[in-house]
Amino acid sequence: MTLITHGFNGNVTDWVIPMGEVMMDHPGFDGDDISCYEMEVTSGGGGLQVSMIHLGGPVWNAVESGEIVVKLDWSSRAGLFGSSASQVASVAANALRDPTLLDSGNGRALAELPLHLIGHSRGGSVVCEIARYLGERGVWVDQVTALDPYPVSLFGDVPARSWENVLYMESYWQDMDFPDGSDISGAYNRKLTSLSGGYSSAHSDTHLWYHGTIDLSTPATDTQETIGVSQRTSWWTPAENQGADTGFLYSRIGGGDRTSTAQPGGGSQIRDGLNQTYDFGVSGGVNRELLGSKTDVWPNLIIARRTTAGPLEAGSDLEVEMFYQDGASALDPGLTVSLDPDRNPWNGNEITLEAFTVPAAGAFAVLNEVRSADTTGVPVGSYAVLLTLSQGGRQRHFHAAEGVVITAAPMPMEIVAGTTGLVNGLFGFEVSGTPGTEVVVEASEDMSGWDAVASQTLGSANWVFSDPDTALYGRRFYRLAGPSVSPP
Repeated sequence: MTLITHGFNGNVTDWVIPMGEVMMDHPGFDGDDISCYEMEVTSGGGGLQVSMIHLGGPVWNAVESGEIVVKLDWSSRAGLFGSSASQVASVAANALRDPTLLDSGNGRALAELPLHLIGHSRGGSVVCEIARYLGERGVWVDQVTALDPYPVSLFGDVPARSWENVLYMESYWQDMDFPDGSDISGAYNRKLTSLSGGYSSAHSDTHLWYHGTIDLSTPATDTQETIGVSQRTSWWTPAENQGADTGFLYSRIGGGDRTSTAQPGGGSQIRDGLNQTYDFGVSGGVNRELLGSKTDVWPNLIIARRTTAGPLEAGSDLEVEMFYQDGASALDPGLTVSLDPDRNPWNGNEITLEAFTVPAAGAFAVLNEVRSADTTGVPVGSYAVLLTLSQGGRQRHFHAAEGVVITAAPMPMEIVAGTTGLVNGLFGFEVSGTPGTEVVVEASEDMSGWDAVASQTLGSANWVFSDPDTALYGRRFYRLAGPSVSPP
């Protein structure tokens, strides 16, 4: 789930909705549909309240890609005498954990999915605060993207920070005009130094720059301004490949390598934004601010992946690895490994392979587990690999980046019963097996020594073997073998 939000006096209709709409055009997007919602924060009932509106695409439990984009609209509270970033973030974080937000009757919270939070200007503070509130309630966030973050202390906004429950943190910022953003400690920080054209403000050009890393076409537009040939050649460094190798590439949709030591924009390495407070394969010391408390029970799948690549024969084991953390409970969480014909964990078409109990990690540790699940009985086809971690009545779902193709298990190579006998004076029989398999017929007079007497690559039909030397032997035994294989 991707949440995008605006800043001071902003709205979702100008650039936010267009940014969400082009995500399925990115080369890394797996699918051809996306579910779009608007989360509106307004004043009411003595405080702030949240409403959810379906804007377009399939609804949450019918979108095959499983991708949901939420546009957070707090425009009525984003101006003078409005609300602070923390106040907006608090109600938004509660909404993400609310199982009735999407559908009052189905009990699915958006926090069950990996979360990517994107915020511009004051919205950079909002998304960092959403991550903090979620973390204090035991929920991990996959990624936080701050676009020229500019908290306004006069309005009560707090600085943008990277928290220990955020897997990947990044800030894209500029100081060419006012308001100007900033880098964030513990993040991948990319200072933008060339933003001619586009908006009249480099501050606004920051979100247009990020839009150009999602929509890679030229021209590309967020419906307000356009990225043309001039911007493609000047806004990004050569290593950023005109926007293709930066920005959105490092989202889960983009699939970029977050452990990379590359410095495409100069300064920061990509891996600087990866959480190093816990061990995810990049060591470098604590680069996150620690949360003071975690008061709720939420299972968290932080990373999930296959340990091997390529297709699998039905009946073989699918091995998966996961990094996880669970909440303030001693209860061991449950892990379910499934194959999903699409990437929506909520539409009920998943094929469960196996369920396990894994050791409880608690709220202040991350554990790593490798498990194998049997694919016996799975129909031939292409699947996404889905892991679901359950604890305390809650679930988190995670589709591994690489799917799996299940192929047919090979047919046993055998002599077809009832086909042995003499035909025109020659002894023979039919052989069946998987087409394309090379089969060797071996013969022996006493079963103490065997000689190859014929070989054949099996086609779609059974192979009929006839022994031309039948008349030379009073008794002969036969067996099947593969090439250069001595059967027991």
